[in-house]
Order: sequence, then structure tokens, then C-alpha cells
Amino acid sequence: MENGKREARPLSFTQPNEGVDDLIEKLMDEAGAVQHRAMVREMILAALKAGQESPSLLDLKLMNTTLKEMRFTAKVFAPYRHVRKVTVFGSARTPPMSPFTRWPGISGGVWRKRALWSSRAEAPGSCRRPTKEPGQSIPSG
Repeated sequence: MENGKREARPLSFTQPNEGVDDLIEKLMDEAGAVQHRAMVREMILAALKAGQESPSLLDLKLMNTTLKEMRFTAKVFAPYRHVRKVTVFGSARTPPMSPFTRWPGISGGVWRKRALWSSRAEAPGSCRRPTKEPGQSIPSG
């Protein structure tokens, strides 16, 4: 023991962790209504292992924020689990007037107006991208 801190115990996702697994089970019982307990156990173990292995507070903050945001996103989108979704990624480094910044809003309006989402027997998740002829403008949403 150094500076009053305990030595890190090796933790395993696949093997029993003497004492720790019992505490995790107790914690889940206390919290109540924990679903998919084996998965939640692994998530708790991952957090503990990260706390043991990462000397960087910044790394831990990033992991913590990511997990909280993913939990909230799953909660918000749960009612729409059966609906197909499209994800558009952007960049904070893209200038506001860049064509790349404007394209998602423009194309979204075109897809809505023209109902270009494929409902025929095409590949799952496929959609046709709107095309623009020279001199033709794409209507915005």
C-alpha cells in the first residue's frame, strides 16, 4: 500500500471476481429493476477497470460523458426503435457557408418532398440520392 491506497485487484469480465461480483450484485439489487444484469455487470467492471488503469482524468471524463450521452440517446430514441433513421455527421471545423454544411438541410428537404426513401424490394436501408441537373436548383425543406 502506497499513500494509503490499495493495490489494484485484477478484474475479469469472464471470470468470477471474488467479493467484487457480490458487491455489484448487491448494488443492482439496491438500485432495483436492473435489466440485463450480466451486461450491466460488465459495464460496471469496465468503469472500475478504467478507474484502475487510466491515470488521466480527461480520459475518464470522456468515457463518463460518452456513456451518459449514449444512455440518454437510447432513452430518447426507444419509442422509435422500429423506425429507420439516417445519421449525418458534421464537423465543428467546417465553415458555416461551406456546401458541406448546407447539404444535409437541402437534401433532407428534397427527400421529404419527393419521398425518395425506397419502399420497394431494394436492398435494406437503401435510398436514392437526389440528382441535380446543370442549372436546376434543389428545393430546400
